[in-house]
Amino acid sequence: MAHLFDENKGKQDFEALITPKLDALKTTFQGYVNSIYDALVGKGKTPTAKTPAAISTAITNIFDDVYTKFVNQGTTPSAKTVSGMSNAVDTLATNKYNAGVSATKKGNAGQGDVKSGKTFTNSSGVNIAGTFAAQEKTVTSSLNIQTVTPDSGKYLSKVTVNAMSLLCQRMLNSYFTSGANEEEERTFNFNTTAIGRTVFIITIGDMSSSPTLTINSGATLLGEDRDGGKPHLKNGNEPFLYTKSILIKLTSSTLKLKVQKCNLLLFTAIN
Repeated sequence: MAHLFDENKGKQDFEALITPKLDALKTTFQGYVNSIYDALVGKGKTPTAKTPAAISTAITNIFDDVYTKFVNQGTTPSAKTVSGMSNAVDTLATNKYNAGVSATKKGNAGQGDVKSGKTFTNSSGVNIAGTFAAQEKTVTSSLNIQTVTPDSGKYLSKVTVNAMSLLCQRMLNSYFTSGANEEEERTFNFNTTAIGRTVFIITIGDMSSSPTLTINSGATLLGEDRDGGKPHLKNGNEPFLYTKSILIKLTSSTLKLKVQKCNLLLFTAIN
């Protein structure tokens, strides 16, 4: 009985079928190998051949070189792997950052030299918080020189000078010429702390007649010049100008005076 299957013929048919597919697979695989080879060449690492074994050796050499560089920088990766190298990158970056920060620890300022809310570096550390605090002070104005200084460990951010309770005030251009009945009420407003103060007031008139000065409200009369509008003489007997002065105690921050024939009105606090 003749064999229905020709073994040689079957083998030839199988080879004819599978060989093109194997050739195509080999070409594709070699294409991948060539791509990896070219990539390594582009990174400065040329494998000895375009083969998987040569490429594997080149990749291993890359990891070895990187591992050695880390070790030379004082950081040893946990393994010659991607994760091991990645962790080493983080560690090295932290170490370099800390070393760089340490190198910038310069300056001789202390915490008390730097404003609160601000930070600085010096030889003892970085990002140190300052403690130099702001301070405001209030002083009362005076005829004498005053020195305002901050408390220890603080600086002056604001100095408030209170107004004097009674300032020297003057009233100009109030000269009346129409007769003794020409009078005018003048109002003067002071700081409330002026209440109770003793004040000396002098009014200066002209060269022809004496001024008048009386209190309408806001003060108590303590005394006045004895002659009331005594003239000042020039050359011994010639009237030069007339003045009148009174001493009062303020009972209100608003003083109302009745004045007549006054060129100038001056206030001076006694206490």
